Amino acid sequence: MVLLLVAHAAAAQDTGASVAGSVAIARPDGAPVVLPGVTVTLRCTGDEPRVEVSNEQGEFRFAGVPADRRSCSIDAELQGFRAATRTVALTAGQTTDANLELGLDTLREEVTVRATVIPLDQDRAPGRVEQVAAAGCARRRLPTTGFRMRCR
Repeated sequence: MVLLLVAHAAAAQDTGASVAGSVAIARPDGAPVVLPGVTVTLRCTGDEPRVEVSNEQGEFRFAGVPADRRSCSIDAELQGFRAATRTVALTAGQTTDANLELGLDTLREEVTVRATVIPLDQDRAPGRVEQVAAAGCARRRLPTTGFRMRCR
């Protein structure tokens, strides 16, 4: 019976740590606004990076992180925002809080327009010549198409 209790106590000490938090940006008044859909990456020495995406409330959670790592870094990235990085200390059997705040990034776009100039052949420009009687000029409104019309 004593051996069973010792084994249970050793297993409890060997449990992993957890890291949980949220990702936000600051409003102009300084209040945080949570961001869903942020890619959050946990990097601990000797382990493969672990990736989570923040939920609708901007929250993320990494469970079962080996506690012997002592210290890990967390990166949060979202297109259009400046990434945030934070180092966290791990404790076996406990959850470490890690709230991250992204910054606004400068949006840059480049548009390239290319055109070819095609000279207009003046001799072949479409046109129409129409003769109108003087009486017709007074009664009829002439279109404003830029053509010159002569009334006789």
